[in-house]
Amino acid sequence: MDREGDHTGAISAETARRAAVLRPLVQDYLSGKGSLESGIHDAVWELGVSRATVWRWIWRLAEDGGRTSALVPQKRGRRTGATVISSEVETLIEEYLRRYYLRRERASLSRVVSEIRMACGELGLQAPTRRTIQRRLDAMDEREVMKAREGAKVARQRFAPVTGKNTAELPLDSFRSTIRLQTSSLSTVSNAHQSGVPG
Repeated sequence: MDREGDHTGAISAETARRAAVLRPLVQDYLSGKGSLESGIHDAVWELGVSRATVWRWIWRLAEDGGRTSALVPQKRGRRTGATVISSEVETLIEEYLRRYYLRRERASLSRVVSEIRMACGELGLQAPTRRTIQRRLDAMDEREVMKAREGAKVARQRFAPVTGKNTAELPLDSFRSTIRLQTSSLSTVSNAHQSGVPG
């Protein structure tokens, strides 16, 4: 078992202490020596955890070759990007979004959701939630969605780089010129109102 050289920055002092307490038990467990009960009892008392936790850590250390990193707390929950729906439902969502939503006729998302749910029911698949379908739509390229629903010209106008030249020499120059325009138009309106001339 590797005792040195497996400590990384991610391994805390507490994790290293746990490994030091548990390594002799792991060696006894792997070698098949008699009962581990007294050692387990001591580890429970020393580490302040349950017997089940001590056994879980022993198994983790044994599976990972005794490396301390086996005891680093693992993040709970699903990993980023993990899906829990079947690949058939994923394919169905993709197909129906393209068939009904990404069109110039611009069907509502509610209609697409109901179509997907009906298709899943017919195929005996578990229907995805509206939120799942919305996430798949959000993951699509926004430019392609707009191009399919509103046309290439609208998408090009929305996503094309802004051309021209910034003439501001100081950081707030463009802001100051906007304020000057607004102030001059307000004074013109105010003067016209006072003189009775329509602005």
